[in-house]
Amino acid sequence: MNAPTQAVRILGDNPTRPITIAILAMGGQGGGVLVDWIVDLAEHNGYLAQATSVAGVAQRTGATIYYIELFAQRHVSAHGGAPVLALMPVPGEVDIVIASELMEAGRAMQRGLVTPERTTLITSSHRDYATQEKVVPGNGIADTAAALHTHALACGGAAHGHAATVEAARWVAVAMAYDDVIRVADLKTRAERSQRVREEVGAGADAVVGTVEFFHPRLEEVYAMLPGGLVRWIEGTPLVRGLLAQRVGKGQRLRPHTIRGQLMLQGLAALRRWRRRSQRHGTEMAHIDRWLAQVKALMQDDYRLGLELITCRRLVKGYSDTHARGSSKFDRLLRAARLLKGRPDAAADLAALRKAALADPQGTQLTQRWELLGLPE
Repeated sequence: MNAPTQAVRILGDNPTRPITIAILAMGGQGGGVLVDWIVDLAEHNGYLAQATSVAGVAQRTGATIYYIELFAQRHVSAHGGAPVLALMPVPGEVDIVIASELMEAGRAMQRGLVTPERTTLITSSHRDYATQEKVVPGNGIADTAAALHTHALACGGAAHGHAATVEAARWVAVAMAYDDVIRVADLKTRAERSQRVREEVGAGADAVVGTVEFFHPRLEEVYAMLPGGLVRWIEGTPLVRGLLAQRVGKGQRLRPHTIRGQLMLQGLAALRRWRRRSQRHGTEMAHIDRWLAQVKALMQDDYRLGLELITCRRLVKGYSDTHARGSSKFDRLLRAARLLKGRPDAAADLAALRKAALADPQGTQLTQRWELLGLPE
């Protein structure tokens, strides 16, 4: 007995309709280049081609939708003239959907551009972060496994599994690797960074690639590189402080591909040998010591509260204004831990304050949660 035959639909074989293709890609992902390739290929193979695009919104709230309709020229004479091609994809009428990453494939399905009986969907398992995930000062990506792990620790008892030691090792290492102008200059002068930039722009071996690096250090960042004694002398000498203040804070644009720019960045990076003698190093180490001393004191009576205070260190990151905002919030949580000590839900309350602090850069939600817990200012 012969197996039943199935009809195979060949795109472009229908004399009454074009081949329809929708491509969803974000800026810089090559959507426009792919469209040009498809159009060029189609025209060289006897097709009339029309391509349009509707730009998406910046900052990852939507991709650009490129739409292509291809109509075989051999079918044109049967209709007595050139076909009228559409400018936008219509739900249920798209033959091929190409998405640059997983989220855009999902959006195409939500729009109805993908239908099982008609559409071939080509996409990647890669996913870019959405705006709501990137605007959070901390990690805005929900991690179910991590949440469950933290809750298993939120259980108490003797089996802590050295949770505090593991967390402390992680966040102490992060705290000791603080960023400053010296660190930034060091990163910008590394050979691997130059190579990465050349690869991103597709530069050949003989091409000259230049970048412009913007530095906007405040007076505090300048002080951070100097020994504490010198900083105190500058602060006590109004004339010197005034002259220094006039030189910084306006922003500098350095070009590492020039001799002057490279020498300035290399000079800043070379100061890393003296970082441990700088005012910033002394300030950071003193802050780490106070933090860990408080953690040890809390753990004597409330292990979970001490563990949560270790995790709160994630608020501090970056440098300049970003570091200042994070440090201010972290110091506030250090105080909150002292105020919450003795409460039955102290660890959970501190965790709620930490999540509120990470929710917005301004600290509005942190203040609201603080007031909700009835903590004194």
